[in-house]
Order: sequence, then C-alpha cells, then structure tokens
Amino acid sequence: MSGKQFPYLEEKENSVKVQTYGRTYTYDKAVLPTSIISQGKELLSRPVNFVLKANGKDMIFEPALVLPTEYSQEGCTVVATMESELFFVNTMITTEEDGCAFVNVSLMPKGFTVRQIFGLEPMQYHERLVEHFWLDIPIQKDVTMFYHVSPDSILLGDFPKDAKKELLFADFIPKGGFATNFTSQVMLCGEEVGLGVFFTTREGWNIADKSRAIEVLEREDEYIIRVHFLDGSPKAWGESCKNAEIATQLIPVTFKFGFMATPMKELPKRPFVERSFHVDCFKKITTDYEVYFSNPVVAGSDEIGFDRIQRLGVKTLYIHEKWNDMQNSPILTDRTKRRLSYIVQECHKRGIKVIPYFGFELSSLSPYFAEYGRKMLCLTSPAAETMGSWNRWPAQRALRVCQSGPWGEKFVEGVKRIVEEFDLDGLYLDCMYGAFECGNLEHGCGFIEDGEIVETFTSEGVRKTVKGLYRFIQERGGVINCHGFGAMTLPALYYCSTLWEGENFQSMFMQGSLSKMPEGHLRALYTGVNFGIPVYSLCYSNPPKWTYSNAISMALLHNSMPKPVDIGEPLEETSKIWDIYDAFPFEDSEWHPYFHNDVVQVSHAEIKVSYYETEEEVLAVCASTERDFSGTVELNFTALNLYEIENAMTGEFITRDGTHIAEFDGFQYLLLRGMKKRRGGE
Repeated sequence: MSGKQFPYLEEKENSVKVQTYGRTYTYDKAVLPTSIISQGKELLSRPVNFVLKANGKDMIFEPALVLPTEYSQEGCTVVATMESELFFVNTMITTEEDGCAFVNVSLMPKGFTVRQIFGLEPMQYHERLVEHFWLDIPIQKDVTMFYHVSPDSILLGDFPKDAKKELLFADFIPKGGFATNFTSQVMLCGEEVGLGVFFTTREGWNIADKSRAIEVLEREDEYIIRVHFLDGSPKAWGESCKNAEIATQLIPVTFKFGFMATPMKELPKRPFVERSFHVDCFKKITTDYEVYFSNPVVAGSDEIGFDRIQRLGVKTLYIHEKWNDMQNSPILTDRTKRRLSYIVQECHKRGIKVIPYFGFELSSLSPYFAEYGRKMLCLTSPAAETMGSWNRWPAQRALRVCQSGPWGEKFVEGVKRIVEEFDLDGLYLDCMYGAFECGNLEHGCGFIEDGEIVETFTSEGVRKTVKGLYRFIQERGGVINCHGFGAMTLPALYYCSTLWEGENFQSMFMQGSLSKMPEGHLRALYTGVNFGIPVYSLCYSNPPKWTYSNAISMALLHNSMPKPVDIGEPLEETSKIWDIYDAFPFEDSEWHPYFHNDVVQVSHAEIKVSYYETEEEVLAVCASTERDFSGTVELNFTALNLYEIENAMTGEFITRDGTHIAEFDGFQYLLLRGMKKRRGGE
C-alpha cells in the first residue's frame, strides 16, 4: 500500500475494502465487516452480524447492497442495506485515517410498496414483536487471549477469587468469557493484534439484564463479543408494535457504536528514545520549579538542578501541574508567563526540551470557569451538587471538565497559543484520553430515560480534542504523551506519541496489597505491541514496601522504559540504563519476552528473563516477580552461545561459561550483557 493515502477504499462487485495502516476491513455483500485483517492476520472467525428474532422467528436476511458514498484523505463512508421478511437494516460506516470505524445502525419494519399502496397487490399486515436484536463480533481464538474494558466496568465471570478489582479491567480472558454492564469499550487482543468495539451512548437500547449489556462468549474456536441492543421491542415503539395495521409505520430505531482493529501504528524497533525527567509527579517538591532547578537539589552537592539533569543525560524535562498558577488553564497569569519563559530558556540553552502538564480538570480560578461555570463540567447531571476535585495552590479547586462540551474547543485553541508563544516541545496530557461518564444536559451529554438522566461517555469529544492537538504538535516536530490510568480509549489512542502507565497497579504495591507481578494485566496493556503505541512506565516508590528499582524490574521485563520522577538516586539509576540501551544495536535485534523464553534456563520460577538478541550479543533483563522471594538463583545462558557476560549496570565481568549464580530478593532486577562466541571459537 506504499504511496496510497489512508484510508484507501477499493470497490468491486458489491464488495468494498477499506484499508488503513496494516489493516483491511471488507464488506462483501454485507452491512458489517465480513473480514478484518490486521498485520496479515484474519481476526474474524466468521462475518460480524446482527442477530434478530421477531414474531417468534429468526430473521434471515438477504445479501446486502454495499454503496460507498464519500472518500477523502480524512476518511471514507460506506452505506449498506439488507432486508428480511419483516425488517430492513441500514448502516452507515465512516472509517477515518487511524482505522477507527464509526457505525450508525437503523432498524425498521418493512413498509408497503407503491403497488401495494395503490391496491395493485395485497397488503400483508404483521406485528413487529422484537425478541432480540444483537450485534455479534466473532473473533478467532488463536489471535486473542487478553481482554480490556473501561476501568469502571462491573464484570461478571469466572475470575480468580483473589483477583484485584483495580486490575480486573485488563487480564487473561477467563474461562467461559464474561459479561459487563454498559461500558465505553470492550476489546479482545493477543500479543500482536486486537479488535475492540466502543460506545458513547446506550440511548434506544432495551436491555433485559443491565449487568449483561455486553457479553464475551467462549466457543470452541472463537470468542463472541455480543452487544445487547434489544432484548425486547424498542421502548420507542411502545404498544404500537403489537398493532399489525400500523406496525409498518413505526419510526426506525437507531444505534451507534464503533470498532477498531489494532495495532494502529508501526511500533519502532527501539521505541524508547526519550531521556526524560518528570518533576513534581508523585515525588512532590515544595518550591516553584524555576526556584527548585536554580538551586542545589541533592544533599551534599552544590550542583543546581538544571546542571544536574543535563549531566545525567536528560533531554526532556516534564513540568507537572504546578507550573501554571491556574491549573490546566490555557489563559496564563503574568507570573506564570515569567516563570515558564525562564524554565524554557534555561533548558533550551542546555539542549533540554520542555513539555508542560495539562490535565482533565480546570481551575475554579480560570477565566474560562468564570465564563462557563457548570456548563463545561463533567457531571452526573446538571443538578449535581458535588464532584470529586483537588485543592491546589494558589487557593482553588481543580474540577473535572467534559471534552464534549464547550471546553474542548477552547482548550485546543488556548494550548496552541501557549505552545507557540513559549516554544514548547510537546504536551503531557494527564487522563485526557479517558472516556468519562457525563450527564450534563447543558452541553449535550446524557439523555432522559424513564424520567431519569442517563450518562453518556465522552469518547468522541476526547477524540476531537486530542486529534486537533496531535496534528498541531506533530507538525512542530513535538510529541504528545498521555497518562490514561490504564484507560486505552480506542477512538483517541492513535493521537498520542507514547503512553505513560503503571500508576494503577503500583499504588497496590506501595500499599502492600499486591505481592506478585500481575502478568496478565501487564501483558494485555504494557508491551505496546498490540496497540502500536510505546508504553513508558511511571515508576513511583514507597520504601520499604516498594522502591524505584522494584518498579524498574516490572518495566524492563515488558520492554517498557521507566520514567524517573525523583532527581536523586532514581535519576542516576535511570541514566545508567539510558546509556546501556543507547549502546545496544536495537535495529539489528530481536526481542524475546519472558513468556516466550524457553532458551534461558532459570532455577526458580519466580525469576523471569526477557532479552534482546543480535547475531553478536545479548542484553537480558532478569527480575524477581514476587515480593517475598529471596534466594540463590542459577541463570543458564549456554543455549545462547555466550562466551562473556557482564553486569551491564556496573561493567563487572561475571562469567565465561554462560552460567551465573546470583542472589535475588523481592522485585529485584539484574541487567546483563553478553557477547556470543564467534564461529570457529572465541
């Protein structure tokens, strides 16, 4: 597909193919995909389909008519129609540049033909008693093993008794599958590819059991994502669907959803090129940032902060929310402007980029809040009296705002001005890629059902906001990095450069409530391969329960680079890792994660080994995956034909025979570099 614009549409004999990076969606005489291919792999076990039962019968549909209507570099639209004995189904599917497909569905009774209306043919009167109208997405078992849902989903299934609620939104698919309440997305994925379905609203749905609005059903050779649009006749049809004489005139009911295959981008061979330090994130400082970096920052040293981060190889400084007097406001105070200008000047003259924090909230001190007030807030209803928020200094509260309201456009315009005025090098967006629930009717979110306000999800507003920012920043050669707290919101994910994750499960380690590495959770979300987005690990500490080095062990095992937030020893440790990784020839290497490693032999199952391998050398991460582990471990690399192994962090020579005896404690890691024997001997 070299040279073609994306998405690329190909039409042939009532069949349409829509292609984006590495993915092809085919509609062959069907209103929904008959084939979805990602990276050369077929994801579907059979065509995606609607399952309709009415008047006691399964509705059998004739082959559909597929009609492309619009096509541009921004996206392409295909409409399609099919009919059964009693119903029509129309779809409009718009696929955009990132492979995100937005689907509008209309279900309606068949009406009368012109000949019937003029009495030239007899009219057939039938009730339209819908028993169910479901969306079934059947996915091959051999391409998926993990699931990911919105973190606020309530799941039912055969989950382990000791499963942690905080991690339950992503893991191995449980035996038999699972069910969830209405949620913003459900995704099934493997190690390399995935397929997800997403929603903004359940308006028009008629769900018999709200705890099973969406199901993942396990079959012999497939998993089925089943969406319960209707478990009975549409509420909008009322009793009229029982009246055969008028049932043909019932207004169509509509449903909206979207789907996306992954990965959505090509993951770089070595995705972790950024040497960065994030100030004031978790590891809090008490002074303003320009004051902090202009003075000594480590006890016993006269070296100021700006010079220290330069010496340790930092190339990008992330400044947390305190840089802005009015949290997340794109209108800045004069004081903020002076401080920001100074930080950028001092960093740029040292060859260090500066990227500021913006988040999902807005300060009550901001002029925008004074202008729009409640209208821009993300609320359960317009009448809501309370909402969670943070206190900030100067005295203010940071309140969650909705990107679907008037705030989204104002935010994009304001941030662009700030980036240009201060020559900033990108953006760090905190939880702005998450799809929150909002019922604020004042700006168009939510709907009324049975006299109550029902929240909708903010996915489309989030997408619009980050899409506008991403293109602007990308044209300037910058990056947008996002922390989503594990919420991989499919409609927005393409529009970020990297993800920063790990905060959700590390909090459990810091509290001492988690004692083992959550393998399924990490493999589902943090390798970056199945999404096509590099994932950096936010690494916090709470000694002695959890240290920065403990966090590094989790990150490196999954091919994720740690993000230091402490300018002391943690930054020094990370600086050494940067040097090691910079010196390794990643472009010529192959990654062997611990879950596919049957080459390196380890004496204890609690120790995992992942490694990069070239024709000449190996870089291996060995890590303990349990808090309470302590013991002597034998690592055997002889199958890799290594003749010399050294401790990469210290440069200490270890062995020439390919084996190493090491002492490991809980969550401890060891980074080893080994050279291979040359042909014909050493």
